[in-house]
Amino acid sequence: MYVDPSTLEPTEPAEPEEETVWLIDFSQYTGSKSDINTFFSPVLAPGSEYTFSFDYCVVGASTGTTVFNAGKEWGLGSTIHFSDNQLTGKGNYEATFTADGHPFIPGFQTHIPYGAPKLYVWNLKIVKTGTDENLLEGFQLDRFDGDGKTEGFVSELYVDPSTLEPTETEKTAAWLIDFSKYTGSNYDINTFFSVGLDAGSEYTFSFDYCVKGISTQTTVFNAANEWGLGSTISFSNNQLTGKGNYEATFTADGAAFIPGFQTHIPNGAPQLYVWNLKIVKTGTDENLLEGFQLDRFDGDGKTEGFVSESYVDTEE
Repeated sequence: MYVDPSTLEPTEPAEPEEETVWLIDFSQYTGSKSDINTFFSPVLAPGSEYTFSFDYCVVGASTGTTVFNAGKEWGLGSTIHFSDNQLTGKGNYEATFTADGHPFIPGFQTHIPYGAPKLYVWNLKIVKTGTDENLLEGFQLDRFDGDGKTEGFVSELYVDPSTLEPTETEKTAAWLIDFSKYTGSNYDINTFFSVGLDAGSEYTFSFDYCVKGISTQTTVFNAANEWGLGSTISFSNNQLTGKGNYEATFTADGAAFIPGFQTHIPNGAPQLYVWNLKIVKTGTDENLLEGFQLDRFDGDGKTEGFVSESYVDTEE
């Protein structure tokens, strides 16, 4: 090819496409709360359908960073619940719902024992179905409320989101039930918790687990059945050995439901790790054990203090 070199022009590198990004820096929190958040309160028309969406990037270790509707979680009357609401890595979140006339208070939260990361959020939108108007257009920093405002860990940045890189979390929040720490004289020791269920409704109770140490009789059980408290719910194939997933589907019978974990000391006192603890009503996606706290455990686990929150690599 023969060309006139004077006609050749270099291509200028493209300028980075910067935009407004909200940095919710949970790592700056210095208080004593386990669950910290920031939220805002948009005004919606009752009965109208909306889509709430945003892009995000989580930088730093966390398995307990979520988007939530405080109007429901705090019992303010709203029925709007965000499913699959855990924020990890980098991605887009979107939820479509019908406004119910009660306070709708979307926000971002982390559970400090599971990590306090930097959460970057951009393209924040609430759009009414059938329109293209973003109710969050021109969103200002002072609209954030909660810990984010009082503790000052929310800020506005102007950056190219493509430069944001997530920190992948390899560890998972787990409950360590360390039977080996028991110093009493009982042969059968346990820890349990109570859950309120709707009589006649079907539920699935599930969790992942790993048993470390010698044990031939570590089990999951329903104390309300085993202790004659009126429940007929019994877990079959309930021995926990090695590493795996346990799942049991049952119909609530109106009596107390008290799931728990137990070991028979003469056959071993292992460390039992439990994670992904869930009770889900059939036909819904709401986990009744979401946000489960350490103080919900009862029995020997509480009085002897051998249950703790742990943060482990579940692949090991």
